[in-house]
Amino acid sequence: MASQIEMLHLIDTLYDMFKNDNALVAIEESIAEGRNIVIIRYLESDNLFADRNILPRSFWGNEIAQIRYEASPGIEPDLFYPTQDEEAELRMKAHVSTDIIGGTWTRNGRLSGYGTLSFAAYGIAISSCSHSISGRNVILSNNHVLAMWDQGIVGEPVDTIGGSNTAKLCCWLPATGTRCPNDLAMATRRNPADLRHGVMKGLPSISGRIVAPARGMQIRKSGARTSVTTGVILGFANIRVNGSFFRHVAVEDNNFSCAGDSGSAVFDVNMNLVGFHFAGAATGTCPRNGPGYFIPTDPGHAFGLAHPIEIEIFGPAVVN
Repeated sequence: MASQIEMLHLIDTLYDMFKNDNALVAIEESIAEGRNIVIIRYLESDNLFADRNILPRSFWGNEIAQIRYEASPGIEPDLFYPTQDEEAELRMKAHVSTDIIGGTWTRNGRLSGYGTLSFAAYGIAISSCSHSISGRNVILSNNHVLAMWDQGIVGEPVDTIGGSNTAKLCCWLPATGTRCPNDLAMATRRNPADLRHGVMKGLPSISGRIVAPARGMQIRKSGARTSVTTGVILGFANIRVNGSFFRHVAVEDNNFSCAGDSGSAVFDVNMNLVGFHFAGAATGTCPRNGPGYFIPTDPGHAFGLAHPIEIEIFGPAVVN
């Protein structure tokens, strides 16, 4: 079988061939029946894509990878837009508990949808490509959850389980207009006393260690919509989300996440951080009948991922 690095190069080659085609959804690499495969996902509404015969069913020889074409829904950021009753329930819960922990809901104060608070940190520094953000006594989630896909205003209100306007938007990594889009943002808590650094809802506290993901790795997360789930990394993919191209994101199995879980921190079995969930197939179902995706970490670029997140967590954020 081909190595992980060879497969990453292969999906990059194919992505460069197809990226200007509006029918393209994703190009994923995985393993099935003991052999490497590449799945080219195209929009269900485009009946021509799979018939274009641009590529043979095998690529670089049968021993390297088999090409599969699959009609798929598009990929969307995993925000959840609640009904009036669900919104009322969210606000009721906000009055029951004010502890700010990972796995609870959060959103920009101008959003009607919500995502997931990754975790709270005493201090954290994050960089990707030429962009970096840092802060103290912060909460972390996706850019599209806290900064509305680069449309946020520094200092504007952020809602949490602690109530409306309980935090203020601090900074974010850009998700648009850059060669390496990312999807992370921070907000500072107005009352740092109720931040529970490194504590997760339904999971052990974070280890504070950062590791690179790998195909086949067992993973877990705590999401505001689906709570605690476990799964496995199926492979890596290049995907299109809201017009931005994200390279080398990790592919989750079908029931790991759904809308509302955006921002969920993804851990290995030892609670080492491996990435942040941010998007999934727009199936309209929960659990999702299709793949989800998370942006991976890659300490020291050891794994060769295209646009990895480099993170340092410091201070009492680390709880073993």
